[in-house]
Amino acid sequence: MNRIKIDIIQFGESKHVDEWSFINRLKRQKKSSLFEILNIKKIALPQSDFWGYADSSLLQLAETSDGANYTLCFIDYPLEGNFFIRRLSPTIGVATFFQTKNIFKEANVELKNFILLQIYKIVILSKLQVGNDMDAIRTHFHDETRSCLFDMCGLKEDIIMSATNPKICFDCEAKLRRTLLSTEFIDVLKSELRQIKKPLYFRITDWIKKHPVFALIITGFFALALNLLASVIFDFIRG
Repeated sequence: MNRIKIDIIQFGESKHVDEWSFINRLKRQKKSSLFEILNIKKIALPQSDFWGYADSSLLQLAETSDGANYTLCFIDYPLEGNFFIRRLSPTIGVATFFQTKNIFKEANVELKNFILLQIYKIVILSKLQVGNDMDAIRTHFHDETRSCLFDMCGLKEDIIMSATNPKICFDCEAKLRRTLLSTEFIDVLKSELRQIKKPLYFRITDWIKKHPVFALIITGFFALALNLLASVIFDFIRG
């Protein structure tokens, strides 16, 4: 299976050191069967527009290198229309950490989920070869939030549902299977998306919040078991 080759650009200085370390690990490890990060570049930002950065300003800075299918840029500042991500050209997009970090922090979700979410969207759209046909692109997204990779997220906070446990919903999967995408590609995509999760600690915390009585029973059971075990060990040592 041919992997989509992606250039990553860091626009300006960034406060998100851990996230850029994660992107560098993605480049080194090459674990995905669907994408590969070719280059990671850093480009200085010019004087900003009065409210943030317009598409036209950023498009002048970014370019896709030879061998890459797509360039994905990340920036710490607002984008045009206050979107999470803007499509600058058929092969260039830019995503922002502006407001995203706070939304994810409140939900105990790591920003690396946001990064992976944007990468997998690029992978699918590149495979579908929609170019800059916005009508074709819109047909693959839906207004309803379903924890799906193709959620529009009209309310910015809804991105948490897509980023916590992203999936391809039933309708979108049926639509993808009617395209030229192979069954193998779709199955691998679903498998890799299942690896995007909250950290284990917060998954356990969420489970306890949903099942407080059951969690209390389990806690009592383990406390009793530990007491019995301690008694047995004490009797063994004393004997």
